[in-house]
Amino acid sequence: MAFDNPDALINHWLLPGTPTGFATYAQYARFIDYLADRTGIHPQQFLFRGSTKIGFSISPNRKQRKTWQSFGPNSDLDLAIVDSHFYETLDEQVRRWDRLPENRAQVYRYRTCCIRSVPRPDRSEGTT
Repeated sequence: MAFDNPDALINHWLLPGTPTGFATYAQYARFIDYLADRTGIHPQQFLFRGSTKIGFSISPNRKQRKTWQSFGPNSDLDLAIVDSHFYETLDEQVRRWDRLPENRAQVYRYRTCCIRSVPRPDRSEGTT
């Protein structure tokens, strides 16, 4: 099925139903209701992914030997929130926090220690 009809595999087998991270549908529903009550986001906007949803890891990182590892007590919950208003609100709060003088040292330290490997464009080419 994965090769013959991947859309059917995803839409009818992998996405619907209770995520493996929850023992029962009732637990899952309670958790989603809690998130919806706390955030004001519609319950259908919370989507579980990865081993939380399908029961095993499909991580391509073979060095960590996570591929095909079953979901278990030490697994995290991979949760996606699909809500543009929530995203915009959160993005603005993070940017506001970034701009506070008391947070500048932390932001600068992160940017200098963790983003070194990002190649910078050569500004000498094509500039006048």
